[in-house]
Amino acid sequence: MNSTLFSKFSAADESVALLGDTERISYGELNAHVNRFAAALLGLGLKAGDLFAFLLPNCAEVIYIYMACARTGIVGLPLSQRISGAELVFQAKDSGAKALLYARDFAKLVAERREALNHLPHLLDEDFIHKIALSDAPALDIQVNALDPFCVMYTGGTTGKSKAAVQSHQSWMCALETSVEQWGLSPSDRHLIVLPMSHAAWYT
Repeated sequence: MNSTLFSKFSAADESVALLGDTERISYGELNAHVNRFAAALLGLGLKAGDLFAFLLPNCAEVIYIYMACARTGIVGLPLSQRISGAELVFQAKDSGAKALLYARDFAKLVAERREALNHLPHLLDEDFIHKIALSDAPALDIQVNALDPFCVMYTGGTTGKSKAAVQSHQSWMCALETSVEQWGLSPSDRHLIVLPMSHAAWYT
């Protein structure tokens, strides 16, 4: 099954896909951004089944990453914006992540735990995002199985160490389709994202 979660949008589609404080991104632009991110992750040597961790505030890039994972079979690992240094090290090691992308806001946290994160083949700061923005956007045609892992989210760990909750492409697709159906959403509706995008609540 190809692109199980998210279809490829037409490059000519100028209708609005994402709105931010200073951004207005069409579906055509979204498609190009996602292709750039997908190519960049593959360019790191990541392949289907590898985990890509990201520690970012709510932003359009989070959506690009989720969709890039959907198109490549790479497994997304969103990290909580409230993560501690100890939790960061534990989740990076426990998951077996191959790469960690972090925003400027978390640079100090990562620097404090740099030695403990040396096992990661790729430790990427925001420069990685800026380089992607300047790259080409090749179209991809990768087969993804609906039952394969799509995303890993760690639980809150209120009764012990947090545990990795693995979600498949199919489970995300079912959650999205159910939300659309139950709320009666149409293409003209807008979804205001106020919850952390590292948590399942934002898309359900």
